[in-house]
Amino acid sequence: MPLTELLIEGLTAGARKALPFITEAVEKGLSPTAVGRALEAAGFVVRRQQMLDIVRALRDKELTRPYIQSVRDDLVINPARLARPLTKTLRRFSFLVKLTGVDSETGLTRAQNITISSDSLMTKGAIKDLALSYIPDLEAGELGSGNLLGLEDAQAFVVEGTDQQSL
Repeated sequence: MPLTELLIEGLTAGARKALPFITEAVEKGLSPTAVGRALEAAGFVVRRQQMLDIVRALRDKELTRPYIQSVRDDLVINPARLARPLTKTLRRFSFLVKLTGVDSETGLTRAQNITISSDSLMTKGAIKDLALSYIPDLEAGELGSGNLLGLEDAQAFVVEGTDQQSL
């Protein structure tokens, strides 16, 4: 059974609570030992082996980033190159898209992440377009609220993706 299937089925409550913390630590480039120490200092209780499995799976997911960034917008992303998700997802494919734009209130550049999930594989450009479509156009009379409200001149970047059925 692949590592991520074990993670999906067997995350303890403590590991599920610590997952965002571990994810942030891995993205910062901390070693597994440093992640373990940071978890202890923050008061999380996670078995060392499970923490190591999570770190390994997160690094596998990060390895897909250069491939996804190199795919042209008019091409479909190869599902064999996608990592498995760490947790159960409702759809087969899930893509993290980073939206950047200018905040209409402050005039500062702002970045917001959005997840696009689908049971069918789409082109990279279609994933970006779908993410951008979630930004309400207030001038056109669209109602909206939340974090994407007021994001102008937005651009989308597909950061990473997962496939529940990849090997």
